[in-house]
Amino acid sequence: MCTMDNYLFVAVGCKGTDREMTPSKRVFCYNPLTSIWKEISPMNEARPRCKLAALEGFIYAIGGECLSSVERYDPRLDRWTFVAPLPNDTFAVAHHVAVCSGELFVSGGTLRCILLRYSPKTNTWRPSLLAGTKDRTADMIGVGRFLYRFDVNPLLGLGVYRYHTVARMWYECSTKRIHHCPAFQCVAMDGSIYCVSRQFTMRFNADEISPGFIDKNLSVLSAAKGILFPFVLSLPAKRPRQTSV
Repeated sequence: MCTMDNYLFVAVGCKGTDREMTPSKRVFCYNPLTSIWKEISPMNEARPRCKLAALEGFIYAIGGECLSSVERYDPRLDRWTFVAPLPNDTFAVAHHVAVCSGELFVSGGTLRCILLRYSPKTNTWRPSLLAGTKDRTADMIGVGRFLYRFDVNPLLGLGVYRYHTVARMWYECSTKRIHHCPAFQCVAMDGSIYCVSRQFTMRFNADEISPGFIDKNLSVLSAAKGILFPFVLSLPAKRPRQTSV
């Protein structure tokens, strides 16, 4: 899922349950001002476990399970079109996707960890090595000119690595001690990155000069079920009355 222009876009990925589950091309869009879900044009390919990202007025559907193809949705035409695919044998699944400095970034890898960056101006992907540790990456997100990658070490806790998209350099910018750190997802809002799980909600100040975690008690979604996917939308002051579609 991803957001664009205060709309939420969700790719179904699969339909059915258990042994009857099959890949799906369907995509839905939610308008928080009207509280209405709408099905938009289906993708050209069914994409289980794909990643969605919004960039310059388009929605990109990146990869998917054992897929290297990429397609782009134009909301003005309600149409999906293919763009340059991921390099061959790069990802079985696109692990993490972020938007930064007018480009798409995809991290992960099947045989080795790399970072890919996509330029919509040239419709090309460029690879580079993904520097850092062998720790598990919880999430990656872009703020300003920087990518922030949150890596989890079972013994040491969190290590935050920052990538300057112009200088093309990775370096560790912050750490936080958390024993047995659970899986979490990140979302950016107003210059901060919020790390959200059912055990904690943490705020990371993505300041260019002195980035770091802010010691402040935030509400925890302990009663939530399933996988958490945080996103940012502007909601109306009053809940709109549901209208017919």
